[in-house]
Amino acid sequence: MLNGHRLSRLPVVSAGGVLGFVSEASLTSAEPDHRVGELVEPFAFELDGRMGVRDAAVEFVHHSADVAPVIQDGQFLGLISALDLLRELSHMWDPLTGLPWAERLRDWVIDNLSQGREVTILSIDVDDFSLYNRRYGHPQGDLLLRRLAERFRGVIAMERDLLVRFGGDEFLVGTLLSLEEAQGLAKALRDSISEDDTKELHELVSFSVGIAGGKRTQEREHTHYAAMFDNLVKLAQTDCQAHKRLKPSVISGAGLGGRDSGSDRPEEFEVISVAQHVEPQPLTQAIIRVGSRIVGGVDGGEDLDMAVAQATARALESWSRNIVIVVESVQRFDDASGSHLVSVTGTLSVGGEATRIAGSARYDVEPSKAIAEAVLDAFARADEGSRRS
Repeated sequence: MLNGHRLSRLPVVSAGGVLGFVSEASLTSAEPDHRVGELVEPFAFELDGRMGVRDAAVEFVHHSADVAPVIQDGQFLGLISALDLLRELSHMWDPLTGLPWAERLRDWVIDNLSQGREVTILSIDVDDFSLYNRRYGHPQGDLLLRRLAERFRGVIAMERDLLVRFGGDEFLVGTLLSLEEAQGLAKALRDSISEDDTKELHELVSFSVGIAGGKRTQEREHTHYAAMFDNLVKLAQTDCQAHKRLKPSVISGAGLGGRDSGSDRPEEFEVISVAQHVEPQPLTQAIIRVGSRIVGGVDGGEDLDMAVAQATARALESWSRNIVIVVESVQRFDDASGSHLVSVTGTLSVGGEATRIAGSARYDVEPSKAIAEAVLDAFARADEGSRRS
C-alpha cells in the first residue's frame, strides 16, 4: 500500500482512535507473521481540527516534525504534513510583503459584522505603479510594495484594524473606526511615506485611498455578511478610483501649465501608443506619458496625419487645463541623408497668451508615432523657452 500510493507512512487506527503510524522501514524489517499493531510508532504530537493554520505551523516547528494526525472531538480526521501547511500558508499570506491576502479580511469582516460591530473598508491603490516598474524595474517595484507594507503596518492598530494585500499594487484595510474616523486613518496612511524613503525608492510615491462603510444607523436583520464584504470592497475601490481621477498631476516643473510647478527639472515625454480606425468612421487615439502620468486624447478627422497631431494635442490639454494647442500643419519630408522626418507647427496658448510652436521627429516605416513625438517635441521646446525667459 505504501509503495503503490507512494507514501512515506500510514496511520494506524483502532476503535480507541489513532495509535500511531507504520513506515516502509518498519514494515520491510518485520517478520511476515508480525501484526501492524506491533510495529506502530507514535506521532510526536496531535493537532486539533479547529486549530488555525499558523498555530499548526508553530507546532510543527516546535516538535521538528514533518507529519501529524488531526483529531477533532475524538475522531481521527487524517494526516497533515509540513508541506501541506506550507502550501496553505502560501495561499493565505503574501510572500512578498508578509501580509495576509484578502480572504483573511473577509473572515475578519464577517466575524465582526456577525457580532454587531460596524466595519469600514479602506482601498489603497499606488499611483502610476506601472510607470514606476517601467522606469526602475520590477525588483525595485517589489521593494516599493514591501516598504509600503512596512509603513502601513506602523500606522494601523492591531486591536481594531487588519491590513491585507489585495493583489498587484492594491492593499485593503478593515477597521472598526467609523466613516469619519477612518478619514484620519487614511491621512495617516498617506503621511506614512516621507522624503526619507526616496533614498531607497528613488522618488516619493503617492497613492489614492477610497473608503466605504462605517455608517450604519440601525440593526441589520438576516444579512448575508460575505456579500456585504464584497459590496464594501467594491464601493471602497470605486471611491479610490474617483480620488485617483481627480488627483492633481504628480509631475513637477512643467513651466507651461503643469498643475504642480516650482521645479526647474524638465519633464519627460513619451508616446505610449497611437491607434487609428477608419471604419465605421475615422477615429484616432493617442496615449502619452508626461512625467509620471498617462493621459490620452482622441480626434475624428479624416486627414489621418493631422488627426494624430490633434489627438496628441488633446492628450496634452487633458493633462493641464491651462493650455490650448492648435495644430496648423503636419508635413513629411526627407533630409539630405535620406532620413524620413515629420514636422508639426502650431500655437500654444497659456492663460490666453499664444506662442508659436514647432517640433520634429524621425521615423523609419510608420509615421504616426513620429507625428505624436513631433507634437511633444514642440511642446517641450516651448516649455524650455519659457524657463529660459
